[in-house]
Amino acid sequence: MKRGILIASVVLASVLMAVSKSSAQQIVEWDVSGHGSPVDATLAASGEAANLASVPSLGRVTTLATAAANSFNSTTWNITATLSTNTNYISFTVAPAAGYQLTLTSLDYAMNGSNTGPGTDQWGFSTDGGSTWTMESPFHVTYASVTSLSNWDFADVVATGSVEFRFWAYGLTSINGGTSAANGTTRIQNITGNDLILNGTVAAVPEPSTLSLIGLGVVGLLAFSRRRFSRS
Repeated sequence: MKRGILIASVVLASVLMAVSKSSAQQIVEWDVSGHGSPVDATLAASGEAANLASVPSLGRVTTLATAAANSFNSTTWNITATLSTNTNYISFTVAPAAGYQLTLTSLDYAMNGSNTGPGTDQWGFSTDGGSTWTMESPFHVTYASVTSLSNWDFADVVATGSVEFRFWAYGLTSINGGTSAANGTTRIQNITGNDLILNGTVAAVPEPSTLSLIGLGVVGLLAFSRRRFSRS
């Protein structure tokens, strides 16, 4: 009997993997090379997976662009001690096309800032239009340029609707340990390759009829195993 249950479980897992199979990919990515920040209010993705509803763009809310070559550079961050999720951030939104779903796994980013930029930084995402947020632990960017990507490996999330990501820089203490200033900057900076990457998959939503067939198949396997067990 136990062996039958094990076989059924293995078959179910295999079928589910086949139904939802989609090659791991970078769902959306940005390369800020050649971007000077004030040129555009937004920065369209330089690459995106197939079957997204639209090409995502980086944008700013209550922060301003300020000149810095090869970066998405912003100023007028929140220089108080309290994070406000609704002001002073950069963001992008990703959504699947009709009939598809996102499985989001992690976010990679290359960031630094000026000495007077606020020293507390966080990414977060929302699947319900900003009512609730899944937050990365606060971190501290450096003044020095970085040479590799940092990674936020959050618990995988599946979504059939839009998901918004926001980045906040805030705090009374600046990057260099002094006092934050209103003209302090924080930026997505350029490294070799892409500078901001959302990882995961985009796959077709399993049809209810397919899931029903899987369920019937598992029930059949369990019944067959039970009959064999009762005869032995």
